[in-house]
Amino acid sequence: MKAAHLATRGPKAKLGLAYDPEWLKQETLRDFLVAGGFEESKISISTCDIFENAKDLKWLMTALWGYIGQRDIGWIPEDEEKWDEAVDVLVETMEKSPGVKKTDNGGALLKFVVNVSISTKWMIRSRISHK
Repeated sequence: MKAAHLATRGPKAKLGLAYDPEWLKQETLRDFLVAGGFEESKISISTCDIFENAKDLKWLMTALWGYIGQRDIGWIPEDEEKWDEAVDVLVETMEKSPGVKKTDNGGALLKFVVNVSISTKWMIRSRISHK
Protein backbone atom coordinates (compact mmCIF):
# COMPACT_ATOMS: atom_id res chain seq x y z
CA MET A 1 0.00 0.00 0.00
CA LYS A 2 2.77 2.36 0.96
CA ALA A 3 4.69 1.72 -2.28
CA ALA A 4 1.65 2.54 -4.44
CA HIS A 5 0.87 5.58 -2.34
CA LEU A 6 4.42 6.97 -2.65
CA ALA A 7 4.71 6.13 -6.37
CA THR A 8 1.50 7.91 -7.32
CA ARG A 9 1.30 10.71 -4.75
CA GLY A 10 4.74 11.38 -3.36
CA PRO A 11 5.93 11.58 0.25
CA LYS A 12 3.92 14.65 1.30
CA ALA A 13 0.45 13.13 0.84
CA LYS A 14 -0.91 11.14 3.76
CA LEU A 15 -2.73 7.84 3.63
CA GLY A 16 -6.16 7.88 5.24
CA LEU A 17 -5.65 4.63 7.09
CA ALA A 18 -2.57 4.74 9.26
CA TYR A 19 -0.82 1.37 9.27
CA ASP A 20 0.96 0.67 12.53
CA PRO A 21 3.40 -2.26 12.39
CA GLU A 22 3.17 -2.50 16.19
CA TRP A 23 -0.03 -4.49 15.66
CA LEU A 24 2.03 -7.31 14.16
CA LYS A 25 3.58 -7.97 17.57
CA GLN A 26 2.18 -10.41 20.12
CA GLU A 27 3.04 -7.95 22.90
CA THR A 28 0.74 -5.30 21.40
CA LEU A 29 -2.16 -7.74 21.23
CA ARG A 30 -1.48 -8.88 24.80
CA ASP A 31 -1.38 -5.27 26.07
CA PHE A 32 -4.66 -4.55 24.27
CA LEU A 33 -6.35 -7.55 25.88
CA VAL A 34 -5.04 -6.67 29.35
CA ALA A 35 -6.33 -3.11 28.89
CA GLY A 36 -9.70 -4.68 27.99
CA GLY A 37 -9.88 -6.41 31.35
CA PHE A 38 -8.38 -9.83 30.64
CA GLU A 39 -5.98 -11.23 33.22
CA GLU A 40 -2.57 -11.81 31.68
CA SER A 41 -2.51 -15.37 33.02
CA LYS A 42 -5.71 -16.12 31.08
CA ILE A 43 -4.36 -14.92 27.73
CA SER A 44 -2.89 -17.38 25.27
CA ILE A 45 -1.42 -16.07 22.00
CA SER A 46 -0.12 -18.20 19.15
CA THR A 47 1.35 -17.25 15.80
CA CYS A 48 0.34 -19.24 12.77
CA ASP A 49 0.62 -19.09 9.00
CA ILE A 50 -2.51 -18.96 6.89
CA PHE A 51 -2.70 -19.11 3.12
CA GLU A 52 -5.16 -17.57 0.70
CA ASN A 53 -5.42 -18.53 -2.94
CA ALA A 54 -6.15 -15.32 -4.84
CA LYS A 55 -7.51 -16.33 -8.22
CA ASP A 56 -6.86 -12.88 -9.70
CA LEU A 57 -4.13 -10.86 -8.00
CA LYS A 58 -4.85 -7.71 -9.99
CA TRP A 59 -8.53 -7.84 -9.03
CA LEU A 60 -7.58 -8.30 -5.37
CA MET A 61 -5.13 -5.38 -5.44
CA THR A 62 -7.74 -3.19 -7.16
CA ALA A 63 -10.23 -3.97 -4.40
CA LEU A 64 -7.63 -3.42 -1.69
CA TRP A 65 -6.61 -0.05 -3.14
CA GLY A 66 -10.28 0.91 -3.29
CA TYR A 67 -10.86 0.04 0.36
CA ILE A 68 -7.75 1.35 2.09
CA GLY A 69 -5.80 3.38 -0.45
CA GLN A 70 -7.53 6.71 -0.03
CA ARG A 71 -5.75 9.78 1.28
CA ASP A 72 -6.48 11.35 4.63
CA ILE A 73 -8.53 13.98 2.76
CA GLY A 74 -10.42 11.37 0.73
CA TRP A 75 -10.15 10.54 -2.95
CA ILE A 76 -9.26 13.33 -5.38
CA PRO A 77 -9.39 13.43 -9.22
CA GLU A 78 -5.62 12.89 -9.46
CA ASP A 79 -6.05 9.55 -7.68
CA GLU A 80 -8.50 8.42 -10.34
CA GLU A 81 -6.06 9.45 -13.08
CA LYS A 82 -3.30 7.38 -11.46
CA TRP A 83 -5.51 4.49 -10.35
CA ASP A 84 -4.12 1.91 -12.81
CA GLU A 85 -0.54 2.91 -11.98
CA ALA A 86 -1.22 2.45 -8.25
CA VAL A 87 -2.75 -0.99 -8.83
CA ASP A 88 0.21 -2.01 -11.02
CA VAL A 89 2.63 -0.98 -8.26
CA LEU A 90 0.64 -3.03 -5.74
CA VAL A 91 0.70 -6.10 -8.00
CA GLU A 92 4.45 -5.76 -8.67
CA THR A 93 5.18 -5.27 -4.97
CA MET A 94 3.11 -8.29 -3.99
CA GLU A 95 4.72 -10.49 -6.65
CA LYS A 96 8.15 -9.65 -5.21
CA SER A 97 7.10 -10.34 -1.61
CA PRO A 98 8.58 -13.46 0.00
CA GLY A 99 5.16 -14.75 1.13
CA VAL A 100 3.62 -14.62 -2.35
CA LYS A 101 3.86 -17.28 -5.05
CA LYS A 102 2.47 -16.52 -8.50
CA THR A 103 0.22 -19.12 -10.06
CA ASP A 104 -0.01 -19.93 -13.76
CA ASN A 105 -3.47 -18.41 -14.16
CA GLY A 106 -2.67 -14.83 -13.04
CA GLY A 107 -3.41 -15.49 -9.41
CA ALA A 108 -1.21 -15.99 -6.40
CA LEU A 109 -0.91 -17.96 -3.20
CA LEU A 110 -0.62 -15.42 -0.37
CA LYS A 111 0.90 -16.23 2.99
CA PHE A 112 -0.26 -14.29 6.05
CA VAL A 113 1.33 -14.61 9.48
CA VAL A 114 -1.28 -13.94 12.15
CA ASN A 115 -1.45 -13.75 15.90
CA VAL A 116 -4.42 -15.58 17.39
CA SER A 117 -5.54 -15.17 20.98
CA ILE A 118 -7.73 -17.43 23.03
CA SER A 119 -8.50 -15.56 26.21
CA THR A 120 -11.03 -16.11 28.95
CA LYS A 121 -12.82 -13.64 31.14
CA TRP A 122 -15.30 -14.89 33.67
CA MET A 123 -18.08 -12.60 34.69
CA ILE A 124 -20.26 -13.47 37.64
CA ARG A 125 -23.73 -12.07 37.45
CA SER A 126 -26.05 -12.18 40.35
CA ARG A 127 -29.61 -13.16 39.77
CA ILE A 128 -31.98 -10.78 41.38
CA SER A 129 -35.58 -11.69 41.48
CA HIS A 130 -37.97 -8.84 40.90
CA LYS A 131 -41.42 -9.40 42.33
